[in-house]
Amino acid sequence: MTALQQPPLAPPRDWSFPVPERARLSNGIETMVYRLPGQHVIAVHLILDVPLSVEDRAHEGVATICARTLDEGTRTHPGEEFAELLETEGAGFGIDASLFGLQAFLDVPASHLDRALQLFAEAVVEPDQADPDVRRQMALRLAEIDQARANSSHLAGIAFRAAIFDPNSRAARMSGGEPETVGALTPALVRSFHHDQFRSTGATLVMAGEFPDDPLEVAEAARQGPLRNCRPRDRPTSS
Repeated sequence: MTALQQPPLAPPRDWSFPVPERARLSNGIETMVYRLPGQHVIAVHLILDVPLSVEDRAHEGVATICARTLDEGTRTHPGEEFAELLETEGAGFGIDASLFGLQAFLDVPASHLDRALQLFAEAVVEPDQADPDVRRQMALRLAEIDQARANSSHLAGIAFRAAIFDPNSRAARMSGGEPETVGALTPALVRSFHHDQFRSTGATLVMAGEFPDDPLEVAEAARQGPLRNCRPRDRPTSS
C-alpha cells in the first residue's frame, strides 16, 4: 500500500470579516450585501423588528406559531403548492423567533435567486395561515412543551430561566409560549399578529454570495413580498 504524502501547509493568510455594501430599498428596508466570489449558494436573511416582548402576556407563543406557519402556503400559492415551488427552485426556507427579533432565512442557488426571493417575500407578507395549519402548529407546540417537561435537561433549563430573570421579563418564560398561552390562541389571533407586527419599518435584508445580477434590483423586483411597503390583504377571519 502506497502511503499518501501530506500536502504542503501554507501559512495562514490575513483575514477580516467582509465589509457589506449598505443601501436602502424604496420602502425603507435597510440592505447589507456581501459579495463573496465562489459562493454560488446565496444566503438571504430578513430581520424583522418583532422581538418576543411584543407578544401579549396572555398569548405568548403567538410569534412562534405565526413564524411556523409562514411556509405552509401563501394566498397566491396555497398549501403544498408553495413547498413544491420552493423545492423546484432548490431553495430552503427557515424562520426563527427570539427575544431579539424575528428572522426569515432563504438559501438558494444563485441562478434561482430572483424567483426564490419572490416566493420568500410571499411567505413573509401574505402567508395563507389557514385554520388547520395554525391549529396543527399549536398542537405540535403543545407536544413540544410536554416533551421538554419530561426531559430533565430541558426542565432544568426552564427552571433556570425562571430563577435568574425577573418574573415580569419575557426572558423568564419559554420562547415558544406556555401551555396555557398557546392553548388560548386561535387562528384569528395568529393572523392578527402577523397583520399588526410584520412591517418594513426597522427591517434589514442581508444577502451574501456571488450574484449573477444586481442583488438590489432583484430585491426591488420581488413585488409580492416585504420589499413592498404594504399590509397583507384584508380578509374575513374566523376563530
